[in-house]
Amino acid sequence: MSEGDIEKALMPFQQADSSATKSHEGTGLGLHLCHNLMKLHGGVIHLESQVGVGTTATVTFPANRTIRREEAGLEAIH
Repeated sequence: MSEGDIEKALMPFQQADSSATKSHEGTGLGLHLCHNLMKLHGGVIHLESQVGVGTTATVTFPANRTIRREEAGLEAIH
């Protein structure tokens, strides 16, 4: 995605690739919902993309919105 496509992809019912020959289906809500969910938790979603290569989405929750695995009764992942 280009920089402009990233902004577009965060909007509801929008997709970065709007061409008639696009290879992926969808409603255009996924990134929009993730973006708003992160805002509700006080976090952020950061998208990095290279056209023709791929896109990486990183979500960051604030420390006060997380719990340690031990506190949740879960085993640590190694």
